[in-house]
Amino acid sequence: MELVDKRLEICKACPLYKETAFGAVCNPKLYINEAGETSYISKEGFKKGCNCILRRKAANPGNHCIIGK
Repeated sequence: MELVDKRLEICKACPLYKETAFGAVCNPKLYINEAGETSYISKEGFKKGCNCILRRKAANPGNHCIIGK
């Protein structure tokens, strides 16, 4: 399995994963903490989904997940 595919498998298991007409993105309408809890409102310790097109992000070795996945 190629590195991009491995990285996308991790993304698919994340609650921020969202399919759109443009491809899968990191859902910018959700916030997540390191424990994997999500919220639709900003809370301390939560980070907002980055809205990246995941295939592009996964293909660049220099890019990293906002919560370290």
